[in-house]
Amino acid sequence: MDVSAEKMVWALLVLAVGAACWTASRWRRTKAPGSLKPFSAMPAPPQTFPFGNLPDLTKGKRLQFHLVLHNWALQLGPVFRYNVLGSWKVVVLDPAVLPAIIGRPGLPKSKMYKKFRELCAWSDDFLFTRLDVHDAHWKSSRKTLARAFSADEIRKKFGATTDAALELATKLSALPPGTAVEAQDAMHRVTMDVTLTAGFGIPSNAVALFGRPVPVLEALHYVYKQSSLRVTNPLVCLYERWLPFLPAARENRRRHFHLYKMYEDMYDQLEAKWPVAEDDNSMWGCLKRIEDPVTGKPLSRAQLVPEMAGIFLGALDTTGQTCAITLGLIAGHPEVQRRLAEELGTRGLLATPANPVPRRPEPEDLAALPYLEAVLRESLRLLPVSAVGMQRATAAPVTDLGGYAVPANTDVLAFVYGLQHSSKYWDAPEAFRPERWLTPAPASKARFNFPATNGKAEDGGAARSNLSNASRSGAEPRATKWMSAAADAQDGRKAAFLPFSGGPMDCLGQRLAMMEAPLILAILLGRFEAELDESMGGVEGMLARQCNTFTIAIDQGLHMKFKPRAGWLPEPAAHQGLRSKE
Repeated sequence: MDVSAEKMVWALLVLAVGAACWTASRWRRTKAPGSLKPFSAMPAPPQTFPFGNLPDLTKGKRLQFHLVLHNWALQLGPVFRYNVLGSWKVVVLDPAVLPAIIGRPGLPKSKMYKKFRELCAWSDDFLFTRLDVHDAHWKSSRKTLARAFSADEIRKKFGATTDAALELATKLSALPPGTAVEAQDAMHRVTMDVTLTAGFGIPSNAVALFGRPVPVLEALHYVYKQSSLRVTNPLVCLYERWLPFLPAARENRRRHFHLYKMYEDMYDQLEAKWPVAEDDNSMWGCLKRIEDPVTGKPLSRAQLVPEMAGIFLGALDTTGQTCAITLGLIAGHPEVQRRLAEELGTRGLLATPANPVPRRPEPEDLAALPYLEAVLRESLRLLPVSAVGMQRATAAPVTDLGGYAVPANTDVLAFVYGLQHSSKYWDAPEAFRPERWLTPAPASKARFNFPATNGKAEDGGAARSNLSNASRSGAEPRATKWMSAAADAQDGRKAAFLPFSGGPMDCLGQRLAMMEAPLILAILLGRFEAELDESMGGVEGMLARQCNTFTIAIDQGLHMKFKPRAGWLPEPAAHQGLRSKE
């Protein structure tokens, strides 16, 4: 089929589906009980027949779904709706309404999450795609996997993270002066090595191959983007299913099969390597102990491979993107980088002529770097990796959301980016100001922190890490009381910071991310001065290129330069601690 014929088929499909969905939506009415306002009274942006607001969400050179929603929020207020092909979606930015959405009991996840199954398998569910906290499979997986993210297990990964970051530093130091590096790719190589080596016991050489392509990462970047397109634009799912002969559909299948082959190889390698010990709380050890609640037996291969893939992807991408984006923001704000260097210097972590080989960081260093913590918090506020937020769906015939009668089976979005960019809760919300986290304001009490060295409150342990005694003994860390309607409604700024989601279905790996990210940044910034490449157009150009993939990313690459600090003597054998354990 030539290009013109393919475009014609696509156009006819779009028109037919759009018209049908729009017509169906005209019949949807919900009677508002009592004092609730009817759903039709909820503010909404102008629509285009027959597509609703789909053209607004997909226009432009890159997918910037979160920015479109943010602009609508500025015009329409903290609760509004929009339409995609006749299907209404509700967006909420009001912290007082959020407990009804993502608290307990809250709302079940939207069926939209099922579209992410293809990241790990064509049909099987895994932890991320299960929709309800009452789902027996979700409970079994969540409870067992929580042991892999206890404080003890996170501390075990400290050395591997240090080694991988030092190996990257050695690679960067060998580049010709002025060489631009794609920071997102570099950070993903580090997190891939750490996840496979420390989490699964599988040798990984992504950093060692720095400068050369890693096919798995290339496939991941492609499928992440496709997943976001699939969620934003339902027509993508239709052409992939109904028109499988199109080049785009064939390429999509090829990339996914490449990933599935890698997952199968991982499973086979792990199964053949060793039996899982009773006290093995590694990612693989916990995965192997998950029981099928129906049969009472360990998960089958078909069930376990998607769960394994989901843990691998979550551990890889969230931390990698957090590190890359934070580096870009630091590079675009020289005064922030200078202050960070001063703080690292007080701990002996900065390369200088008098200290040419900075010492290896220790776990207790993280609690002693408050400005680095503030920089990370501000990065996660300004560009949260999950910018769109948490999607849920109404189940009751009528649900009260912000005083409106929302009908059953309506998707509801707890919009993180909008919350974290609201002038109601943040001074100068579009500015990068780490200092806002150094005051005793409510925002400095957000619900994540660095894992402690031994969990004792007196040395910055449990009080700082939010890891309970249960988590250290292997049970799931108790969710911090993040939003009670009475207390946190008065503390809107605290409730407006949800970079890793919130409630009982929050990000399981956030504690691991908040160990790895500051450690990687401390090692790199202690040895290099980071600069944005001229091609980025400064920090403004970087922000203009933000886009939605599985997480938030910088389109066309985040190109940076790393200038070795004066006096630094690279540690050529820094990575051998990681390799010696293989």
